[in-house]
Amino acid sequence: MNNSCICIEPDDVGTLISSVRLRARIAHVCCECRRAIVPGDLYERDVLKYNYDSDNSTFKTCLTCSRIRKSLFTCGWYYGKMWADIHNVYCDADYCICSCEARYQPGEIPDVDPKANEIEQLQAENTRLQSKLTHACEEGKKLQAENVRLQAKCDGYAKENEEVMQHLGQALGYPYFADDQKNFPGATKADGVAVGEHVPVTLAIVAKKKIEQLSKTEAARNT
Repeated sequence: MNNSCICIEPDDVGTLISSVRLRARIAHVCCECRRAIVPGDLYERDVLKYNYDSDNSTFKTCLTCSRIRKSLFTCGWYYGKMWADIHNVYCDADYCICSCEARYQPGEIPDVDPKANEIEQLQAENTRLQSKLTHACEEGKKLQAENVRLQAKCDGYAKENEEVMQHLGQALGYPYFADDQKNFPGATKADGVAVGEHVPVTLAIVAKKKIEQLSKTEAARNT
């Protein structure tokens, strides 16, 4: 349909700043067919900077009008005038696809697949979910790395606690595993002492009491 191309004069050309496809969170109105873009629907938002205007212009288009506009107006278009331009091009032709004869309302072109919107929305939803899954996987890797780091720190603390208990246990005279070959066959001095259910804090309390007892004994000798 070469005669369907509506070319824009050079002095009317605007600079396209951004063009994105979004899912509506609130209701909008399509700039072409003037129908509602309800929350949940996909639509295209174009932001332009016209040569004759200091402010940016934003146009929101439903997907049906967007597909028709891109397929018919290959040289460019005026936003908000698509259906009027279609009328001007085709009204005197053998057939009319505009609304002048009330054959079709804007946005109801017969060659548009009625499932197209649904398919595009499902594809967009799949892309969104895939993005969330990728993000979740990345977060999972970060959490796994953090877990490895924390586990290494926990292992280091456990080793340090064991060393503290062994030093306190030996200083307090707890028996070596090697001294009880009946219950710990093959144990050597390197295996350390048996401190039972003690932890560093309770061993420190025992050591404190031992030191206090020795201090009292020493004080009694000196009196």
